[in-house]
Amino acid sequence: MKSIYFYTTLINAGSELHEEANAASLPDEDIANIAKIAEAGFSQIQLWVDGSAGAAYRVDKEGDRRDISSSKKTYYQRIRKFVDYAHTFGIKTHLYTTWALAVRRFDAVVGAEYVFETSIGLAHRDKYTLTRDSLCSLDIVRDVNSKYYPVAIAALGYPQMRAALVEYYLELVLETNADGLQLEPLSMPLDKEGVSIYGYEAPIVEGFESLYGKSVYAISNSDQSWIDYRCSFATALVQELAAQLKNKCSDIRFSVVGYSFDDNRRNLFSWQDILKLGLVDEFYLRVSLVDPQKSIEIIKKARPFCKEVGIELITVLDLKSYTEDFTDKQKTINTKKCEDFLLESSVEKIGYYGNLN
Repeated sequence: MKSIYFYTTLINAGSELHEEANAASLPDEDIANIAKIAEAGFSQIQLWVDGSAGAAYRVDKEGDRRDISSSKKTYYQRIRKFVDYAHTFGIKTHLYTTWALAVRRFDAVVGAEYVFETSIGLAHRDKYTLTRDSLCSLDIVRDVNSKYYPVAIAALGYPQMRAALVEYYLELVLETNADGLQLEPLSMPLDKEGVSIYGYEAPIVEGFESLYGKSVYAISNSDQSWIDYRCSFATALVQELAAQLKNKCSDIRFSVVGYSFDDNRRNLFSWQDILKLGLVDEFYLRVSLVDPQKSIEIIKKARPFCKEVGIELITVLDLKSYTEDFTDKQKTINTKKCEDFLLESSVEKIGYYGNLN
């Protein structure tokens, strides 16, 4: 069985890299961890690339900005060293990321909470996604009292925003010598029916109303035609990126992540449509052991679907649990439980996300 390890702890906050004297060096902890991953028999590492890698400013609660744009090049250098060192063990490294433009996070170096804004977000200030009542996702991030997950999301209805993201993804893989790239849908605020509240930016609203001849405000946020239409712009991003990857770095393995057959409702991301169009090489289905039987049912439903469309299915066993506000809460799952799950689900390839003891 091919095993893949999801690595999420490479120091990645723009300010942390900016502060460190030897920021481009690969930390001893990462060197040791790569060796341990190799010793455990993993053949591939999925390396998380934080949205703040492209951060241009670190903004405090008073609105004061600090330029940290120099950290981007440094972060690329560190990723490259990680990839190259993993290669010495015969381990391939795929980068996985998403389309966040700003994120509120705790900066461990200076002991305070900041909003990190990416260079793309700064270049396209009006291109953050909106809610039905025109609340901008960037404003949600800036509000420290917001109940929503503090990530500002790109408005994919704008072609120039998708183009900027594609340019960033290409730069990321070309600068770091990575073996693959993976896009992961973002966790989004949901309405009472479990549907994302985002996607109300002008080009999407106007396009839908022109196509269907009705106002989006006259239908429910959960109207299936409205959900499908909003999803089509994430599909467009993947399609445009896939074309550029094929043209400029065809040896890169390109993949997307999915969680369930309801991702279109929760994340405005239809991995089913993406797979049907043949836009990726692999599909990673992330499941957990919180409800093993439910996870097995999802796998058994996804397997024939992937076979029919000709896309390789890789099951990712998520060994982390999360609080309601999506903060990490590490939970150890015993090996026996994992083995029982693997036997019953009959997966051929497996990724481990979290700690396995």
